[in-house]
Amino acid sequence: MKKLFLIIALRAWATVHAQEVTTARPHLWVDSFEAYKANIRVLDPAKTKACEKLLYDILEGIDGNASCTTQTDCTLLSQEPFGRTVPVRVGYSRTLLEHMKHFFRACDNGSSHSVNDGTTTDVAACWAGKCMVKTSIAK
Repeated sequence: MKKLFLIIALRAWATVHAQEVTTARPHLWVDSFEAYKANIRVLDPAKTKACEKLLYDILEGIDGNASCTTQTDCTLLSQEPFGRTVPVRVGYSRTLLEHMKHFFRACDNGSSHSVNDGTTTDVAACWAGKCMVKTSIAK
């Protein structure tokens, strides 16, 4: 009986320790591609494909241009349908904003709106080498 218990305990220990320890992958903007894609207005197939490509490029651009070393490296963009607080590197913000505006005018169905009710204040922040949004309660 003791041998059986010992074998079961060793097997359980080996199983637990043999499992790979992983951390959750951080959420990326491109992970929301399908949600944003659902808001593309009805267009002919070629224009729809072009809008999907533009959308994917925008989301990848946000993810790929968020690295920073100081607070001044970061800014927040505000453009529907992406929201009021899109954190990106300052050097890429003008290009990205133009792409976002083009997507809004040419592709978006207008079903998404961001509202600032004045209860929070959002500022761009550099945290752990990545541009983020720092939100605080407005006074």
